[in-house]
Amino acid sequence: MNSSSVYAKSTKGVIKHFKNTATVSGTIWRSHEVASFAILSLKRPILDIGCGDGIFAKRTFTGKMDFGLDISETELNKARKNNTYQNYILGDARSIPLPEKSIKTVFSNSVFEHIPNLIPVLSAINRVLEPGGILIFTTHSPLSKKFYGVKLFKKIGLRKVARAYENIFCQYLQLNTIWDIETWKKNLYASGFTTTEIRIIVSPKAAFWYEFFMPFTFLQNRIPLLKKVKITKLVLGLLGINFSGNHPKGRNFYIVAKKI
Repeated sequence: MNSSSVYAKSTKGVIKHFKNTATVSGTIWRSHEVASFAILSLKRPILDIGCGDGIFAKRTFTGKMDFGLDISETELNKARKNNTYQNYILGDARSIPLPEKSIKTVFSNSVFEHIPNLIPVLSAINRVLEPGGILIFTTHSPLSKKFYGVKLFKKIGLRKVARAYENIFCQYLQLNTIWDIETWKKNLYASGFTTTEIRIIVSPKAAFWYEFFMPFTFLQNRIPLLKKVKITKLVLGLLGINFSGNHPKGRNFYIVAKKI
């Protein structure tokens, strides 16, 4: 019988895994998210929206979440191979094919910023959550679009290059919906939620190195050997980034909301 809850694993152990298997920039961002979920417990049934290949959920939490939903069949098939969830749903988060009030926890990690029209998604989540159900997610803050490369090119007078740099990064990261804290609170309330917790994660220092190593990360994603030789672990050991804490000028939000 499955436990009534899924618990976060040891933060240190999860981050160690990413350092040994993932890219530099990916590990910098993911490690902040892992640290934000420390000592977290999620009550079943749990729905993971935008689950992708399921690696993050599998490495970060004990046990299998009940449902993994993704719009990409390719990513969902990867999640099946990784044996991450009990059930797999191919579908759009704006129309979740689950019964009303059937879920206790909805989880989503770095997905909402990619969705152009997010309000229908929040409404769909509210529909499937039972009264008092919890929505827990991370998403980019507006400061995540304040790229250091843009500042540099503008400073030296290369404004066209700065605009091109910004466009390339926004397209690569698929940054579509980027709300500030007050907008999140307003839109969550309008969708039937009360916001119970907001933390700001990914420090400016971490964001700088995340952006700095993006070209190398691009190579790591295409040359598997560059991940297997543990360059990520070496680089992050030298940088000494603190993955925990609340950073007022951070680039990512950790938000918890309760269905009213």
